[in-house]
Amino acid sequence: MTIPLPKDVWIEIWSLLDFETLQKTCTRVCKTWFEDIRDSGRLSGELCLNWESRKLKENEVITFLNNWKKLKVLYLDKNVNMNFKINHKYLRRVVIPCTISEHKKFIGNIPINVSEICFDPHQGLYNKRQGNIG
Repeated sequence: MTIPLPKDVWIEIWSLLDFETLQKTCTRVCKTWFEDIRDSGRLSGELCLNWESRKLKENEVITFLNNWKKLKVLYLDKNVNMNFKINHKYLRRVVIPCTISEHKKFIGNIPINVSEICFDPHQGLYNKRQGNIG
């Protein structure tokens, strides 16, 4: 039995749930719930993908991300190899953590510690040694 509520009311209800329940349980209830949740930037706008533990290949990642139509921010694990371009309409920020010691820099005498690298995948990532990446 389905309760006939407007989509914006369902989104308000779903927004009260934790990520695990929403994305791993509610999206499996029915095709309509899956589509409504994944089509919402509010509910499915951010994703943390532990690439290394899943042993995902490039084509699997692209297929996986295609189910997150309104994805805006993608958090990746440290060991990710971004040798391909992510072409995702709404994605505006990819965040990769890094070890502080790897990227300790100085501006004048002021030490700067970098804990993550962020970039817009539509602009690509620039690496001085290799040129543009992505």
